[in-house]
Amino acid sequence: MTAKEGLTFNVAGKGSVKFQTNINGERRTIIFNNMLYTPGFRSNLILLSKLSTKEAEASFKENKAVIRSENRTDIIMTTQTKWLYVVDINNILPFALTT
Repeated sequence: MTAKEGLTFNVAGKGSVKFQTNINGERRTIIFNNMLYTPGFRSNLILLSKLSTKEAEASFKENKAVIRSENRTDIIMTTQTKWLYVVDINNILPFALTT
């Protein structure tokens, strides 16, 4: 696959990932399906364009963003650092659910 300015990266697999986020002190378990496994990346990325196709909603205020599920439940809270919004993840569970 290609990224900005013609940079390329390898996709080694595709599946589902389960992780936990922190919403105002409450843990939420999230499962994302059809995720790409790219071992060359140093960080995990979530594309808002992909979430919007799943009827999720994002709202932005100051340096924060909140992602809500289709039933309007807050599932992810982020804080902006430079150009990216960073997700407060309590725990990435040590397994992936393959499809």
